[in-house]
Amino acid sequence: MNLDVNHIKKQYREFQLDCSIQIPEGRIIGFVGPNGAGKSTTMKAILGLCSPDEGQILADGRVIEEWSKKEREKIGVVLADSGFSGYYTVSDVCRIMKKFYSSFHEEEFRKQCKHFQLPMQKQIKEFSTGMRAKLYLLLSMSYDAELLVLDEPTAVLTPQEIDFLLDIIKSLRDDGKTIILITHKLEEIKRIADRCAILNRGRLMDVMDVATTSTKVMANKMVGREVNFETEKEPAKPGKTILSIEKLNVYNKQDFQVVKDVSLEVHSGEIVAIAGVAGNGQVEIADAIAGLVPVRSGKILLNGRDITNLSIRERTTEGISYIPEDRQ
Repeated sequence: MNLDVNHIKKQYREFQLDCSIQIPEGRIIGFVGPNGAGKSTTMKAILGLCSPDEGQILADGRVIEEWSKKEREKIGVVLADSGFSGYYTVSDVCRIMKKFYSSFHEEEFRKQCKHFQLPMQKQIKEFSTGMRAKLYLLLSMSYDAELLVLDEPTAVLTPQEIDFLLDIIKSLRDDGKTIILITHKLEEIKRIADRCAILNRGRLMDVMDVATTSTKVMANKMVGREVNFETEKEPAKPGKTILSIEKLNVYNKQDFQVVKDVSLEVHSGEIVAIAGVAGNGQVEIADAIAGLVPVRSGKILLNGRDITNLSIRERTTEGISYIPEDRQ
């Protein structure tokens, strides 16, 4: 599918989008830019989720707004939030897709779910963020879409999951699909995209050939100034102990032990990273500190006070803030 975005404009209070770009068939186009640059607004206009104040979007020479329901199935999308209830099972989602998309290939979808170990009877809320990303991508691949719009599909994935996802995206491109990849990660653009569209404050700053453009040049265009990629890091000067974890043990809903005898100290003035392959307890440690999951045994001390059994509100009052892995 060839896509022509012709001088579309959209006004939201002080923000105004003004964008024109041609996207040829069988290419991966990366859309990058800081928050509020206009990436998502452009995507929504292409998907028909919002109407531009001015301009037109043409696919294969025809205005998208004039397309029939059947023709709109040529455009697929992978969003950070699919809109499906977390209480739906994969089988429920399959039935919904079959009802609304005449070209949905149910048998192939079920086959791919089995291949990627996505249980059909499991509820979406029980999936990890990475598993949900795989599910949404498989859904977008399971009907006759010629254009795929991927909105930050790797935002919360592990490196291994990112490699898996990028390989699938490249294979889709090789099959002739046209792909728009919205991301903040220039390394991913460099790895798989053919061209890179850079937006800033609603304006299309440049469209660059990825093969001949460095990530440094893309970053400079993205933020509108010279970016220093050198990290100057002074030695840490840790102070008193702020957080102390003593022999922490946490079990999941299936009564399986996910954190075993973990002890850790975090001092003022330092950054402590907890690393490991997905599913090895990092999220549960953070959830336990924030009070989102119960502790089976062990202690969590904040500034010397035992907060192991405090409520989430009480922990917030004590000075804990939590940003979970799922940005939604």
